[in-house]
Amino acid sequence: MEDEKDGRKGFASLLTIAYIASLPPLPPGLDASMAKSVCISLRSIAAGGRLVIGIIHQPSSDTFALFTHVMLMTQGRLIYMGPRQTLSTYFEKLGDPSFLCPKNYNPADFFVMLVALHPQDVDASQQRIDGLVSAYQASAENEAMSDWQENVEHPDLLLYHRSFKMRHFQSSGKTQFWLCFKRNVRALYRDPMSFGAALGSGLITGLILGLAYASPPNAQVTAQQVKNTEGLFFLANLQTFLIVLYATIMAFAAETQVFMRENRVGANRVGAYYLSKTLTGWANEIIMPFVFAVLVWAMAGLERSAEAFFIFAGVMILNSLCFGSIGYCLAAITSDPQIAMAIAPILVLPNIVFSGIMYDLNLATGMRYFLSHISILRYSIGAMLSNEYRPSTTRYTSEVPNPEFVLGKVDAFRLSSDFWALAGAALIFRVLAYIILLVRVSRERVKVM
Repeated sequence: MEDEKDGRKGFASLLTIAYIASLPPLPPGLDASMAKSVCISLRSIAAGGRLVIGIIHQPSSDTFALFTHVMLMTQGRLIYMGPRQTLSTYFEKLGDPSFLCPKNYNPADFFVMLVALHPQDVDASQQRIDGLVSAYQASAENEAMSDWQENVEHPDLLLYHRSFKMRHFQSSGKTQFWLCFKRNVRALYRDPMSFGAALGSGLITGLILGLAYASPPNAQVTAQQVKNTEGLFFLANLQTFLIVLYATIMAFAAETQVFMRENRVGANRVGAYYLSKTLTGWANEIIMPFVFAVLVWAMAGLERSAEAFFIFAGVMILNSLCFGSIGYCLAAITSDPQIAMAIAPILVLPNIVFSGIMYDLNLATGMRYFLSHISILRYSIGAMLSNEYRPSTTRYTSEVPNPEFVLGKVDAFRLSSDFWALAGAALIFRVLAYIILLVRVSRERVKVM
């Protein structure tokens, strides 16, 4: 069933944009009625001005009648290409009575069996195939199907590869972006479980952390209160990190397979697809951490002011955008989400170790000093601590007399520096993912040329 879903998504995604749509085979799990229904839809799309090229195995006679042209091949060699209505007439002209399709017989079944290599009589069937190939190469039908090449407006389309420059297709980048954006929005409505799962995870983990670290608002700053707050900020950023990272990898890696097919046939630009995916991806990367931030801030007794809340929520969202961008990078490398998720721990571990909570950053030297400055969690947690423990607060005690007592242990930067670092990391990784996708598309084009 998953193969059938992937096949149907592939058809829909290709046909929303392409003027020339080359489709994968119809999913084998479809029964005759469903296959006919799909072909009726494809025929209506073709009637709208698109050229639809598809593969179908053993169609019913009703389904076969929906095709306007047929390409009959075996062993990679062409035996017939032309109008479906003249298929039987062509084989009649060859003069062999065994090539005549009986009345009341499905022509699709007959001609498939005619050109097949039969294991029980390999030599005879191979000889028949060779004869049919030679007959077609010398036929008027072959010559007629070759004449159209002389009048092709874009000669590059005649090259024997599947990669064409975008200028050969009528849809602009703006049109492709808008169609991709609408398709992604529709996908959110059609598959609410993925978004709901991320939102539900944010709600549940927000409630758990809020209950675990519940305390009165604006509590006095003690060593134990600081320890609890550091743990809260670490876990809050870590869970957002993991939810967004793995959700992005799973979604983007799977959709990239469809995009690569669209791009190969000139139906979708990298920029149009990537920008539309980024904008619709913000539904996960912004709404979930904001809901999480509301719950944690309300229950955990953090600094009670509107400014403190929006800074706390802003840091959560920036942290989410950073790891969403990293997820795009990993998913752009490969279409296999399992491979991308296997690479992810290499990035996860340094972020955790050098966040300032698990390791004293004042002791970091050499390579450890470098790794401590590229840990996104360090900037997220540092920004939250700077926001929570402000110089102007009156909550300090003799145990914790000033903010430096707290911020010095994690070697925190200024709040504005943390914000700029997070925003810069989100932008850099987002652009890097775009570059990786561009390189991958270029390499795919070289492979098929």
